[in-house]
Amino acid sequence: MEENKKENRYIKLGITLFLVLLAVVISYFILRDISSIAKFINIILKSLSSIFIGFTLAYIFSPLYNMIRNFIIKIFKNTKFKTKKILTFAKVISTIICILLVLIIVFGLLLLMIPDLVKSINDLIKNLPSYSANLSIVLNYFHLEEYEKQFKEWYNLFQTNIIQFILSFSQNYGKSLLKGVYSSVSSFIYIIVDFFVGIIAMIYLLNSKEKLLSQYRKIVFALLSKKNAISFMRECKYVHKIFGSFISGKLLDSLIIGIMCYIGLLILKTPYALIVSVIIGITNVIPFFGPFIGAIPSIILIALAEPIQGVYFAIFILILQQFDGNILGPLILGDRTGVASFYVLVSILLFGTLWGFVGMLLAVPLWAIMQHIINYFCKKELLKKNLPIDSIDYSYEKVDEMCKENIQ
Repeated sequence: MEENKKENRYIKLGITLFLVLLAVVISYFILRDISSIAKFINIILKSLSSIFIGFTLAYIFSPLYNMIRNFIIKIFKNTKFKTKKILTFAKVISTIICILLVLIIVFGLLLLMIPDLVKSINDLIKNLPSYSANLSIVLNYFHLEEYEKQFKEWYNLFQTNIIQFILSFSQNYGKSLLKGVYSSVSSFIYIIVDFFVGIIAMIYLLNSKEKLLSQYRKIVFALLSKKNAISFMRECKYVHKIFGSFISGKLLDSLIIGIMCYIGLLILKTPYALIVSVIIGITNVIPFFGPFIGAIPSIILIALAEPIQGVYFAIFILILQQFDGNILGPLILGDRTGVASFYVLVSILLFGTLWGFVGMLLAVPLWAIMQHIINYFCKKELLKKNLPIDSIDYSYEKVDEMCKENIQ
């Protein structure tokens, strides 16, 4: 009996050593050729970009889809129609409304922005001399005459030698420019294709999400013990609650801020009101840094056209963001994430560096989930040791008392 135990122990030790050795070898090859692996992962992510778009759209529009579907089912519940036909009809109508809403939002914004954007570009070109004069006024005001002189030399040189400049530029950078244009056009086409494939993926996900989720739950219960599977499901529910409430709340908050910004700029008769309001609305989705990311280029754009309007806009946007941060944001979002302001800053810097705009958008809910997991394990371990679980019980004074008691 003891020999069998020893044999089993040696077998377990051998398997453990083999797995450790295998992990070391795999890690060595990964680190040795990490650039190729990164490229491979990038290719996979790029190929699945339309699926990510579809998943994002399905996640955002899922509450609306469920509401419309349930409403239609409720209306036709006591009629002569069969339950299966009612469900199919409800799914079709819900899907069509969601698709129309996506297209209306995207193409509506484009139709509103493109004419204004073209007009803005024409105005920028037409008013280039007046912008030069405005810049000179600003430089004079701040006693930066040497920069004004340098700027005028550059501007005169550009005006007098524009044809020569264009010819020289085309000779030196023509091929690179064509490659850049080709790359930009290709990227734009890929974005359009990904968007429409994403809508198709959204349709499939909205109509089969219950079936897919049931399959994934079945796999979880098959792989884990019943207790661990239930705990995992509970944590997934918490993740969904955090992500769903934060993203939907933040989108609503940003939409209201964008509309308020547009109304305010129309009252102030600020140039480029629509484009600036869209920029402010989109960047407002990013916590903490969003207002600055949107406001700084907008101030520059407005100030080039009308310097005094740039000042008015800066004051207006400061008031608007104070209203959003202290009244509107807390009213819509409340304390749904429970992340302290310092950790909001840390999370945005961290995930923004890793994943750019998307990382900044998802930083707060991701940090909230990490914080929840850490708190869960801390609570579990503290209860095992019969120690208090509240942070207030670990103040300097109380920990100092615990240390003194332990010495005694």
